[in-house]
Amino acid sequence: MLDGDAVLYPEVFPEVDLRVRATPTGFTHTLVVKTAAAAANPALARIPYVLGGDVSIAETAQGGLSVVAGGELFATADPAVMWDSTTLSGSAARSLDTSSVDEAGDGAQIAPVEIDLAGQTMALVPDPDLLTGPDTVFPVYIDPDFNTDEKNWAYANNANTTWGATPTSALARVGRDPDPSHNWLYRSMFRFPTDANGVNLDGKQILNAHFVITLYHSYDCAPTSVYLYRSRTPTSPRTSWTNAKLDKYLTSKSAAANKGVCYDPEDPKLDFTSTAMKTDVQLAAKEKWNYYTVALSARDSGGAGESTQGRWKKFDQSTALFKVEYNSYPDPPSEMKVGSTYCEDNDEILKSGSTHKLSAKFGDDDKTQQTLTGKVYWRQVGAATWTVKPTSTTVGNERASYQLPALQDGHYEWYMQSNDGVIDSKVSKTCRFEVDSSSPAPPEIDSLQYLECDPDVSCPVNDVPGLTADFTFSTADDAVKYLYDWSASPLTPVMAPSIGAAVTIPLTPPSYGDNVLYVRSVDAAGNQSGDATYWFKVARASPAIAGWGLEDGPASEFPALTNTVFGGQNLTTSGALSWSDGVRLVGASTAQFNNGGWAETPNAVLDTSKSFSIGAWVRLASTATSGTIVGQDGTYNNGIYFGYVASSNKWEFRFTTNDSADYAWAPNAVSDVVPKVGIWTHLAATYDAKTGDASIFVDGALQGGESTVHVGSHWSAPGKMRLGAGLHKGVVTDFWRGHIAQVRVFNRVIGVDDIVEGANDLQPLMAATPVGRWDFDTDCCGTAVNRLIGWGHDLSLQEPAIMEQLGSGYALQTVDGSGYAQTEPTADLQAGSLNTDQSFTVAAWVQLGDLRDFSTAVSQDGVNMSAFRLQNRKVTIDGVETSQWCMTMRNTDEAGSGITKACTTEASTLGLTHLLGVYDAARGEIRLYVNGAQINDSGELLPSATATMAARMWDSTGRVGVGRGQDANSVTTANPDGDCDMFSGFVDDVQVFQGAMTTAQANAFYDSVRGA
Repeated sequence: MLDGDAVLYPEVFPEVDLRVRATPTGFTHTLVVKTAAAAANPALARIPYVLGGDVSIAETAQGGLSVVAGGELFATADPAVMWDSTTLSGSAARSLDTSSVDEAGDGAQIAPVEIDLAGQTMALVPDPDLLTGPDTVFPVYIDPDFNTDEKNWAYANNANTTWGATPTSALARVGRDPDPSHNWLYRSMFRFPTDANGVNLDGKQILNAHFVITLYHSYDCAPTSVYLYRSRTPTSPRTSWTNAKLDKYLTSKSAAANKGVCYDPEDPKLDFTSTAMKTDVQLAAKEKWNYYTVALSARDSGGAGESTQGRWKKFDQSTALFKVEYNSYPDPPSEMKVGSTYCEDNDEILKSGSTHKLSAKFGDDDKTQQTLTGKVYWRQVGAATWTVKPTSTTVGNERASYQLPALQDGHYEWYMQSNDGVIDSKVSKTCRFEVDSSSPAPPEIDSLQYLECDPDVSCPVNDVPGLTADFTFSTADDAVKYLYDWSASPLTPVMAPSIGAAVTIPLTPPSYGDNVLYVRSVDAAGNQSGDATYWFKVARASPAIAGWGLEDGPASEFPALTNTVFGGQNLTTSGALSWSDGVRLVGASTAQFNNGGWAETPNAVLDTSKSFSIGAWVRLASTATSGTIVGQDGTYNNGIYFGYVASSNKWEFRFTTNDSADYAWAPNAVSDVVPKVGIWTHLAATYDAKTGDASIFVDGALQGGESTVHVGSHWSAPGKMRLGAGLHKGVVTDFWRGHIAQVRVFNRVIGVDDIVEGANDLQPLMAATPVGRWDFDTDCCGTAVNRLIGWGHDLSLQEPAIMEQLGSGYALQTVDGSGYAQTEPTADLQAGSLNTDQSFTVAAWVQLGDLRDFSTAVSQDGVNMSAFRLQNRKVTIDGVETSQWCMTMRNTDEAGSGITKACTTEASTLGLTHLLGVYDAARGEIRLYVNGAQINDSGELLPSATATMAARMWDSTGRVGVGRGQDANSVTTANPDGDCDMFSGFVDDVQVFQGAMTTAQANAFYDSVRGA
C-alpha cells in the first residue's frame, strides 16, 4: 500500500513488514519486526536479497556497498544498521527518544548488520543479541539504504560510532547526546557545490551568504545557541571526529523546538548569515573552490561549551539550504565598432564623414540584472587627456553606443568600460580609427568599341548594336573600388586590383540609341566622388538572322516553314508533325510536334562559339519527358539545347562541353518559374561570348537564381538547326510535345528591349498579335469593318445603335442602354476573335452617357456567360455609392458562376477614357490600365488595378460584343441571347490582341492611340 513517498508490503514474514521508500538520492529497504515471536523466526537470522540485471556489488572499506552497472558506479550503500524502540528515562527524557522507521530514538539500542555477499545474492545478517535479546523493545528496524547520488551532508561523533538512522532522511544531530549510557558529542556537516542551478560562483562578487535549516528538536525548552563554522569536506554518511574540523567560526543562532516534556510544535527556520560568512564565501569564489562546507556545532566561538547538555539539537537535514546573493562582474566591452566596421587588433579603421557612432557589446552573466551603463574614453591620438562620456544603456548582452560630435580629419583612439550598478568591468581593448572626409576625384571612363560623344553637339553612331564591350575606369586618386550603372547614383560595385588602379569590365549597353554610363570612385574611407558620365550612341538593333512562323493565318507574311529573312534557310519536316487550327490564333493553324516529329534546316544557322540569341512562343503539352524547342547539331551532340527538362521541371538553356560520345553538360541556365501545360509562353535565351554568360527569359522577364550562369567559351556546332528534337550521341531524341511558333534567331545578345519593348523600329519578340480592330469610321450596310484584313469578324450593328461622330471621327453610340454591335460566326470561322483560355488583350475608347449600374464596353460570349467584360460598375464602398472601371472574368461558363475582377480605386467619370484589359494566362493575372499605366513615386510603371484568377481561364467561342455583356440569367422571350449590362454612351477604336501586353507595352500602346 502507498504511504506518501513509500510503499508498505505487509507480512513479508509473519508480523514483519517491508517498507520501501524513495528518497531524493536513492531508496531504502526497512524491515519492521513487530514482536519477539516474529524475531524468533529462523528466516530472519539471514535475510537474502536477489540482485537482478547486469549489476555487480561489492563491500566498501567503510563496511558499506558499491553497485556498479556497465562499468559505472550506479549506487552506494552506507553500513547497514538496526535499532530497537528503547526510550530514555529520567532527566534524559527531555530528549526526543521515540524510534521510527526512519531513525533510531535517542535511547534506542543500535547494532550493525552484517552483509554477506555471494554472487548475485546479498544477505543481511542481523545482530542476534539485539534481535532476540531480553532487553529488546519492539518493533525492531533493520535498514540498508542505497543512494544513486553523492550525499552532501554527514555527521561525526567523538566515539566515531554509527547510530541507527537512514542518512538520506535522518535528523542532523548537534551537541551532547542526552543518552546517559554514552553522552556522545555530535557535529553535522553540510557540503554545497559552488556550481549549481546554472551558476558558478567562480569570480563572482559575493553580496551576502545564508545557511538556512529547520530546527526540529531541542533539549531545552528555552532558546539555546547553535554555532556555524566553515568545515572540511566530509566523508558521507559518517565522518571521523578528527575530520570534522571547525576551521572558521562564521556566526550563531538561538532557538528552541522541544518535542518532549515541553512539547513545541513549531519548527523554527534558522537563517545564518554574517559579514564573516560573506567574506569567507568571497574567498571561496576567488580561489575557485569546488565546494563550500559548513558545520553545526555546540562549541561557541571561544571553543567552549560543546558538552553543555542544553545545546543538544536535532535539525531536519533535508531542509538545509545555502543561499548566495552574488553579482557577476560585467564582461569587458567587446565587439568594438566604429559605425558598422568592427575593430581588428592592431588595425586602424578608415572612415569617411565627420560624425560617427562608437559601439560595443556589453555583457553580464546576470542576464536579467539591472540595466548596464557605461563610459567611453576617446581622444585624438597624441592628445594629453581623454574625453569621458556616458554611453547609452542596455540590458544583458546588447550593444551600447555613443554618438561622437563632428570630428576633424585625423587619427583617434577610444575604449569603453561598463558598470552593472554595483561594480565596473575591466576596460575594453583600445580601438583606433582615422577620419578622412575628402572625396576622391571622379574617374575617367573609356571604351574602344563604344566611342564617347557630346550629346549637346553630335553623337556618331557606334555600329556595334547589342554586343558586349570592355569599359575601363581609371583615376589618379586613391580609389579602392568603383560604382557603376546605367542610371544616376550608381550602385553596382567593382573592386580595383590595388589602390588607385584602373579596372576593365565587360558591359552590354541596355538599349539602342543614346546610352549613358555613370561611374563613381570610392576611396578606402568610403568617400564617393561625383558621377562621371560616358555618353555614346548605339546603332539600331540588328534584326534576326533567321525566323520561322510555324503557323499559317491572316497575320502570316510567309508560309509556315519559310524563313522570314530573305535568302535564309527554310525548314523541312520529318516524322510526327501536324497542324492545329485556332490553337494560338483564331483563324490560324500552328505547328504541333507529336513526340517524334521535327523541323530542320539543311545547314548550320549559328556559329555557337560566338554570341547568339533565340526566341520562340511555345505551348507545352506534357511534362512527362524532356523536349527540345531549338538545338543545333554537332556530329554527335547538340552544341546547344533550349527546351524543357523533366528532371528539373524547368525551362533550361544547355551547352555540351564537347562533340564526342563522352560529352558532359556545362552549367545550365535554369528558369525560376515552373512551366505550365497548355499555356502559351514566350521563351528567350541568349549567350554572350564576351563574358561567357548564358541567360534565359520567360515571358520577357530575366529569371533570377540560376537563370544566368557562366558557361565560358563554347565550341561551334557545325550541323543543322533542328526544331522539336535534339541530338545526343548521334541519336535524334528529346522530342517536343506541344506547339512551337514564331521562332527568331539572332547573332547577338538580346535583352528586355528586344523581347518586350522592341528595339528601335523592330517588333518586340513577344508582342501581342492584333486579331481585331473596329474604329467605326466606315459604315457599310450597318456593319463596322474589321480593319485587320483577313481576320474576318466584322461587327454588325443592332438597332438602335448607330455610328455617330465623336471628335474628328465616328464611334458606336448606344442610346439609353439600347443597341450594340457584335461579331457573327461564318461557315469557316467561330464568332469569337479570341482564345480566352490563353493570354489576350482588349482595348477601347469609351465615353459614358450616364453612370448606370453596369455598362459593358467590350465582351466575348461563352455558351451562357461572357468570358470577360471591360466595363463600368456601380458599387457601394463604406456606405458611399460610386462607379469603378473594371476588367472582370467569369470563373466558369455556368450561369451564376463567380467572377474575378480588377477594378480601379478611383471613381470612373463621364469623360473620354481609354481602357485596356489584359489576361495573362502564364501568371493567372488580370490587369487593367486606365489612360495608360500609372507611375508611382519611384518612377515605376504600374497597372491601374490587378487581380489573380484562382484557376485557369476557360475558352469561349461566342460573339465579340461591343456595348453589351451576356448572362444566361437575363434570357427572356424578348431577350433570347441574354444581353445584359448595356452600355450607354460612345465606344470607339475597339482592338483585341491574342497575347498579354506587358505594362510597358500597354503604356506605349496608349501613347500611340492617344495621338491617333
